[in-house]
Amino acid sequence: DMANKQVRKLTEIVDDLLDVTKIQSGKMQLNVSTYSMQDSIQDCINEMQQYTQGHQLIIEKNDPVNVIADRTRIEQVIANLFSNAIKYSPGKDKVILNIARADNDVKFSVTDFGIGIPHDQQSYIFDRFFRVHESSQNFSGLGLGLYISAEIIHRHRGKVGMESEEGKGSTFWFTLPLDTNTTDQ
Repeated sequence: DMANKQVRKLTEIVDDLLDVTKIQSGKMQLNVSTYSMQDSIQDCINEMQQYTQGHQLIIEKNDPVNVIADRTRIEQVIANLFSNAIKYSPGKDKVILNIARADNDVKFSVTDFGIGIPHDQQSYIFDRFFRVHESSQNFSGLGLGLYISAEIIHRHRGKVGMESEEGKGSTFWFTLPLDTNTTDQ
């Protein structure tokens, strides 16, 4: 189990470095299709629950929507947000998810009740290799996950953001354009 865990971590690091290289060279390709956001979210939840016993991933709002996107890349973003929410909320027991339709977009958000991010460092959170100084010694990572996630969302013509209060937790969110041809109005 320990060896498998270490191999998984090493694989994630290599994958992140390869993604950064693709982003910088403009060679990250998107395989776009129309799919149900709910199916994708459920797949991510099922996967993440395997790796955490201490946190429940609770869907609070779940508007049924279809998106036109690269499902694998969007699930990569969702998994990164889940993973960060769990990692940075030690001792807490839940992470809240919301999928809400807003005009011609869907907004996906993940809220944790963890350590939060100091206000003076929030504007750098999506920068490449940025790690919150106070937490960088206590939590593993290279500071690439949010950078890669933001790039993926921007390439889908979406937006990404966050709100956080130190000591109370964080909410990370992104938007994607809806598939208005197949989504109920």
